[in-house]
Amino acid sequence: MDNVIYVWDPASGEYLDWNGISGSLGSGVVRPFQAFWVKANSNPPTLSVDLDGKTTGGNFAGKDHQKPAAIGFELSADTLTKQMHVTLHPQGSNGKDIRDAFRLLPFNTDTYLELYTTLDNGTELSINNLARSFGAKISVPIHIGGFKGGRPINDAYTLSWPKFGEVPSEWKLTLEDMETGETFNLRETSSVTFNHSQSANKSAKVNTMENFQLINSASSKSKAKASNNTARFKLHIEPGEDAEGLPDKFELYNNFPNPFNPTTNIRFAVPVEGPIELRVYDVLGRQVAELVNERYQAGFHEVKWNANGLSSGSYFLRLKTQNGIFTQKMMLIK
Repeated sequence: MDNVIYVWDPASGEYLDWNGISGSLGSGVVRPFQAFWVKANSNPPTLSVDLDGKTTGGNFAGKDHQKPAAIGFELSADTLTKQMHVTLHPQGSNGKDIRDAFRLLPFNTDTYLELYTTLDNGTELSINNLARSFGAKISVPIHIGGFKGGRPINDAYTLSWPKFGEVPSEWKLTLEDMETGETFNLRETSSVTFNHSQSANKSAKVNTMENFQLINSASSKSKAKASNNTARFKLHIEPGEDAEGLPDKFELYNNFPNPFNPTTNIRFAVPVEGPIELRVYDVLGRQVAELVNERYQAGFHEVKWNANGLSSGSYFLRLKTQNGIFTQKMMLIK
């Protein structure tokens, strides 16, 4: 199951969440007899609790676990408030991972604020958990909005960032207003107040089952692109000296040895966590091998290719990343 809990808070009229690092649920403590939700990832889901797991309380005698980095945002407008969090964990991913919290609509969909981020496939999140190690700038879209009595709030909003948890001093944190072009250093200012107008035709979302359906990445590229283009802000995080030892750009190096028979080593650089495809093609453009097709953490990586069974000749190595495609020519001589 996902590593996120959701609790309905009748006082604020919204869902609170916690992913073990940060969230709107304070310290992440669920009160006795408090109902909460988690997302199951198996079908059918099963939760088993043995009698040995029963407890009536206790005292914590250890040390608090050192938290990964966390940045908390709060949006306020017309007496309403809303929180959103960005966390960075050693096992985090810039795609969907178990510490991401989905954005859930409140029961009262006439009056609420919108503050959330999105993944590349358009999935809306209230907590976006990213990879802790990165060698190049990463950017996070931030969407804002609000409704009162079912009508858009076209007034002054204030976006603040009251929480910094274990954020390295080397990181450069800036907030870019995509409408005005202004940028704000998060370390030098604590909030920004701005006017935000929404279309009169825009209406509050209705809380239905469809709103809880997960987005299929293969069928929502256009929606995701439009969603990211309409984000009011973007959070930019530059690693600075914290990225020492990590590459600052994607790169595919010459294989070694080259020419080779029948094995060769292939090295490539990944500055930010993401999907990597590494394939080999012959001179006719036919794929002869798939070496990598998975997500990789930031760093320098190496794979070995055994061309046993293929004839001598030229082959082309193709590295596909989220930032482009890289190729290298290889020569197999038997």
